[in-house]
Amino acid sequence: MLLLTPGVSQAQFGGGVSVVVRVTSWEGGPLDEAADVMLAPEGQQGLHETTGPVAEAQFDHVKPGRYDVEAKALGYKTGHATVEVDSSRMAFVVTVSLQPDSEDDQSANTGTLLAPKARKEMEKGDAALKAGKFAEAEEHLKAAYKLAHGDPDINYMLGYASMELKKYDDAQKYLLAAVSLKPQYTLALIALGRLYLETGDPKSATEALEQAIAFDSSNWRAHWLLAEAYLREKSYEQAAHEAGLAVKTGNRAGDGAQLILGQALAALGRNAEAIEALRAYLVASPNDPSAATIRSAIAVLQQQIDAQASRQSVSLSTGPAADSNAAPLATPETTALAPVHSEPAPPVVNWAPPMIDETTPIVAKGIVCPVSQLVQNTGARMIELVANFNNIDATEEMVHERLDGIGKPIETVKRRFDYLVSVSEVRPGVLDVEELRNGSAAPSVFPANIATRGVPALALVFHPDFRSDYEMTCAGQGELRGHAAWIINFRQKDHRPSRLRLYRVNSMVYPVSLEGRAWIDAETFQVMRLETDMIHPMPEIQLLRDYIRVDYKPVRFEGAKVVLWLPSAADMYFDFRRERYHRHENLSKYRLFSVGATQQINQPSSTQ
Repeated sequence: MLLLTPGVSQAQFGGGVSVVVRVTSWEGGPLDEAADVMLAPEGQQGLHETTGPVAEAQFDHVKPGRYDVEAKALGYKTGHATVEVDSSRMAFVVTVSLQPDSEDDQSANTGTLLAPKARKEMEKGDAALKAGKFAEAEEHLKAAYKLAHGDPDINYMLGYASMELKKYDDAQKYLLAAVSLKPQYTLALIALGRLYLETGDPKSATEALEQAIAFDSSNWRAHWLLAEAYLREKSYEQAAHEAGLAVKTGNRAGDGAQLILGQALAALGRNAEAIEALRAYLVASPNDPSAATIRSAIAVLQQQIDAQASRQSVSLSTGPAADSNAAPLATPETTALAPVHSEPAPPVVNWAPPMIDETTPIVAKGIVCPVSQLVQNTGARMIELVANFNNIDATEEMVHERLDGIGKPIETVKRRFDYLVSVSEVRPGVLDVEELRNGSAAPSVFPANIATRGVPALALVFHPDFRSDYEMTCAGQGELRGHAAWIINFRQKDHRPSRLRLYRVNSMVYPVSLEGRAWIDAETFQVMRLETDMIHPMPEIQLLRDYIRVDYKPVRFEGAKVVLWLPSAADMYFDFRRERYHRHENLSKYRLFSVGATQQINQPSSTQ
């Protein structure tokens, strides 16, 4: 039904032309979610329409003129377009592409389905890349490309192989195609950055790597390569900053960026810090062929520090002290330390996100985290959640994918459920979570008969009844979706069995020990995002990976005047019984059932 917004200028409607708005995902396909589309005369309010099954909204009787188009959908950033309507034809079609509202949300779709022959060639190419056989990889990937040239992963891998073979024109062609097909393809952007560095174009490298970091701010490889690009452009402050982030977020893997950090600091005259960074590099890379040159540079920097100290000592009796921030003497040792190597982008697309302990989020400097108060206040929010989390109904849209060895979907199943969930405290220390999908709790309603339950309960790790099961530390204050957020790391205590995550196989129960990370809203102490991973593989049930990420957003009960932070989307990756799976769940259209009444919740704003 077409709705009229209060204050709309009706003079622009009542003509004989139709405008069809197609809403697509960032990959180019029809958006699965229903979208609210507005068509408005430029600078004015307009008409609203909801997209149908084919992700299109049609506006009829539109008069000639210039119109703004706006499309909104849960979990996506608002999209905009303009259309110029005239009487030359009866219908105008405009496409609006919506981007996920967080840099990680593209994980909801693993990739395109490939024909068996293309998949086989891609897997052979992947194996050859891992073995460093780049010519062989190129051969197999070109065969896959002929069968599926529109697949972004094939383009990326082929571009990577071409770069290793020094076929830079081909590499650029394929990598640019990968980014065009998948605009938020971080790995392809990183590879492009490396390509531009290898071909002597640090400015273009900077542009590609800055885009990569915009999509994945914790990617240490991107920070490392961006530091090198800035160093080559003699932007030493930025080089030092990015190199420091590479070291911090790389969890030892980024220690090689200490060499760039040392060079940038030396160029800035911060000799003592430069020496510290260069020594750290030598500790991390003791067999580096340039070790002797680096030690010589350290010696020169130390001489400059000693000379500066001597001049300052003399100046105490002879006159004003020399400038302690003076730039160091230009010497070959300190100005010509070319990076020993450039860290390459990973040669393959990972089938699942990295392990939680392999990543380090970026946090603000100088902000003290009140961890005890933070955990206590978040626990209070969980108590409020349990008190109100009773008979909540939602629409759940589930996408289940069985993946191959390189993360491509072999088969995809989509299901939609009427989802009813209740969380209650049966007795102190014991919480009960009940879930029904289309009125049933049977595993058979799930794809592959694999039931994934308990997602809403994961945030209860902060509930007073559960938090003593975990060691909790604060990483600092970061940012999520434009909001300041405290980042808490948690890990199951060795002597405490897991009570929040378990597998039930053949009537036997197997608790899964968890580690994880949570983003806590700095103002409300509500859980905004939660990630969990299993601490150890469980070969006894053939469970090798169990990763979950849940995004929470505020929803409001108008009649009950209650605001709850509830799951809006969840992604699960699990390696179970020699199969790899990805399952995405999207929850919307929340309603609260009470005695004699049903209250519908306003959907969360895309800015929250």
